[in-house]
Amino acid sequence: MKKTLLLLSLFLSPIYLLAQQEDYADFYISVADTAVNYKSLKNKMVDLQTELNIKIDTMGRGYNAEKNLICLAEDDEDELYAGQYFPRRFPSESLSIEYLNFYAPTTTEKTLALITGIFESKDEAKKHLDKVLPTNNNAYLIKSNIYIGCMH
Repeated sequence: MKKTLLLLSLFLSPIYLLAQQEDYADFYISVADTAVNYKSLKNKMVDLQTELNIKIDTMGRGYNAEKNLICLAEDDEDELYAGQYFPRRFPSESLSIEYLNFYAPTTTEKTLALITGIFESKDEAKKHLDKVLPTNNNAYLIKSNIYIGCMH
Protein backbone atom coordinates (compact mmCIF):
# COMPACT_ATOMS: atom_id res chain seq x y z
CA MET A 1 0.00 0.00 0.00
CA LYS A 2 2.78 2.43 0.91
CA LYS A 3 4.59 1.62 -2.34
CA THR A 4 1.44 2.28 -4.33
CA LEU A 5 0.91 5.65 -2.65
CA LEU A 6 4.55 6.57 -3.17
CA LEU A 7 4.40 5.63 -6.87
CA LEU A 8 1.12 7.47 -7.28
CA SER A 9 2.48 10.61 -5.61
CA LEU A 10 5.64 10.49 -7.75
CA PHE A 11 3.49 10.19 -10.85
CA LEU A 12 1.03 12.93 -9.90
CA SER A 13 3.52 15.49 -8.54
CA PRO A 14 4.78 16.64 -11.98
CA ILE A 15 1.21 16.82 -13.27
CA TYR A 16 0.19 18.94 -10.28
CA LEU A 17 3.16 21.27 -10.74
CA LEU A 18 2.42 21.65 -14.45
CA ALA A 19 -1.20 22.46 -13.66
CA GLN A 20 -0.06 25.11 -11.17
CA GLN A 21 2.26 26.69 -13.76
CA GLU A 22 -0.61 26.85 -16.25
CA ASP A 23 -2.57 28.95 -13.74
CA TYR A 24 -0.11 31.83 -14.28
CA ALA A 25 0.59 34.01 -17.30
CA ASP A 26 3.06 36.78 -18.07
CA PHE A 27 1.41 40.09 -18.89
CA TYR A 28 2.64 43.63 -19.41
CA ILE A 29 0.98 46.24 -17.22
CA SER A 30 0.85 49.90 -18.25
CA VAL A 31 0.99 52.15 -15.19
CA ALA A 32 0.19 55.85 -15.64
CA ASP A 33 0.97 56.86 -12.06
CA THR A 34 1.14 55.65 -8.47
CA ALA A 35 0.07 57.18 -5.16
CA VAL A 36 -1.19 56.32 -1.72
CA ASN A 37 -4.13 58.73 -2.04
CA TYR A 38 -7.11 57.19 -3.85
CA LYS A 39 -8.86 60.47 -4.61
CA SER A 40 -5.88 62.00 -6.44
CA LEU A 41 -5.54 58.91 -8.65
CA LYS A 42 -9.28 58.78 -9.31
CA ASN A 43 -9.24 62.41 -10.48
CA LYS A 44 -6.30 61.60 -12.76
CA MET A 45 -8.15 58.52 -14.06
CA VAL A 46 -11.18 60.62 -15.01
CA ASP A 47 -8.90 63.11 -16.81
CA LEU A 48 -7.16 60.28 -18.67
CA GLN A 49 -10.48 58.85 -19.76
CA THR A 50 -11.14 62.07 -21.65
CA GLU A 51 -7.57 62.69 -22.85
CA LEU A 52 -6.92 59.15 -24.13
CA ASN A 53 -10.48 58.01 -24.88
CA ILE A 54 -10.00 54.85 -22.79
CA LYS A 55 -12.93 53.52 -20.78
CA ILE A 56 -12.87 53.15 -17.01
CA ASP A 57 -13.55 49.65 -15.71
CA THR A 58 -13.80 49.47 -11.91
CA MET A 59 -15.17 45.90 -12.05
CA GLY A 60 -17.80 47.04 -9.57
CA ARG A 61 -15.25 48.11 -6.98
CA GLY A 62 -15.10 51.42 -5.20
CA TYR A 63 -13.08 52.99 -2.43
CA ASN A 64 -14.24 52.27 1.10
CA ALA A 65 -12.78 55.07 3.27
CA GLU A 66 -13.63 53.26 6.51
CA LYS A 67 -11.58 50.25 5.46
CA ASN A 68 -9.06 52.30 3.48
CA LEU A 69 -9.58 49.71 0.75
CA ILE A 70 -10.55 49.39 -2.89
CA CYS A 71 -13.24 46.73 -2.74
CA LEU A 72 -16.54 45.35 -3.88
CA ALA A 73 -19.60 46.55 -1.96
CA GLU A 74 -20.38 44.69 1.27
CA ASP A 75 -23.66 43.49 -0.26
CA ASP A 76 -22.13 42.39 -3.60
CA GLU A 77 -23.61 39.18 -5.02
CA ASP A 78 -20.14 37.60 -4.92
CA GLU A 79 -20.26 36.42 -1.33
CA LEU A 80 -16.60 35.42 -1.26
CA TYR A 81 -15.27 38.83 -2.35
CA ALA A 82 -18.02 41.14 -1.04
CA GLY A 83 -16.25 43.89 0.89
CA GLN A 84 -12.85 42.71 -0.37
CA TYR A 85 -10.33 43.68 -3.04
CA PHE A 86 -10.46 41.61 -6.21
CA PRO A 87 -7.62 42.38 -8.66
CA ARG A 88 -7.82 43.00 -12.37
CA ARG A 89 -6.08 40.00 -13.95
CA PHE A 90 -6.84 39.74 -17.65
CA PRO A 91 -5.77 41.66 -20.77
CA SER A 92 -7.74 44.77 -21.63
CA GLU A 93 -7.17 48.39 -22.51
CA SER A 94 -9.09 50.14 -19.77
CA LEU A 95 -8.44 52.37 -16.78
CA SER A 96 -8.61 51.18 -13.20
CA ILE A 97 -6.98 51.77 -9.85
CA GLU A 98 -5.28 48.70 -8.42
CA TYR A 99 -2.91 47.74 -5.64
CA LEU A 100 0.52 47.80 -7.24
CA ASN A 101 1.90 44.97 -5.09
CA PHE A 102 -0.41 42.50 -6.86
CA TYR A 103 1.61 43.12 -10.04
CA ALA A 104 4.95 44.07 -8.47
CA PRO A 105 5.19 42.15 -5.17
CA THR A 106 8.23 44.09 -3.94
CA THR A 107 6.21 47.32 -3.66
CA THR A 108 4.47 48.40 -0.48
CA GLU A 109 1.07 46.93 0.27
CA LYS A 110 -1.03 50.11 0.06
CA THR A 111 0.61 51.72 -2.99
CA LEU A 112 -2.09 52.38 -5.56
CA ALA A 113 -1.49 52.27 -9.31
CA LEU A 114 -3.48 53.86 -12.09
CA ILE A 115 -3.47 51.05 -14.65
CA THR A 116 -4.16 51.97 -18.27
CA GLY A 117 -3.98 48.48 -19.71
CA ILE A 118 -2.90 44.87 -19.35
CA PHE A 119 -1.36 43.29 -22.44
CA GLU A 120 -0.23 39.87 -23.57
CA SER A 121 2.67 41.06 -25.72
CA LYS A 122 5.45 43.50 -25.00
CA ASP A 123 5.02 45.12 -28.43
CA GLU A 124 1.33 45.74 -27.84
CA ALA A 125 2.12 47.19 -24.40
CA LYS A 126 4.83 49.49 -25.79
CA LYS A 127 2.47 50.75 -28.49
CA HIS A 128 -0.10 51.54 -25.82
CA LEU A 129 2.52 53.20 -23.60
CA ASP A 130 3.50 55.47 -26.51
CA LYS A 131 -0.12 56.68 -26.52
CA VAL A 132 -0.07 57.33 -22.75
CA LEU A 133 3.34 59.02 -22.39
CA PRO A 134 2.46 62.38 -24.05
CA THR A 135 -0.08 63.08 -21.27
CA ASN A 136 1.75 61.18 -18.49
CA ASN A 137 5.51 61.35 -18.72
CA ASN A 138 5.81 59.16 -15.58
CA ALA A 139 4.01 56.22 -17.22
CA TYR A 140 5.86 52.92 -17.41
CA LEU A 141 5.46 49.20 -18.07
CA ILE A 142 5.99 46.30 -15.73
CA LYS A 143 6.09 42.64 -16.64
CA SER A 144 4.11 40.57 -14.19
CA ASN A 145 3.43 36.87 -13.73
CA ILE A 146 -0.25 36.94 -12.82
CA TYR A 147 -2.40 34.18 -11.38
CA ILE A 148 -5.22 33.54 -13.87
CA GLY A 149 -6.72 30.45 -12.27
CA CYS A 150 -9.96 30.30 -10.32
CA MET A 151 -10.06 32.62 -7.32
CA HIS A 152 -13.16 31.08 -5.74
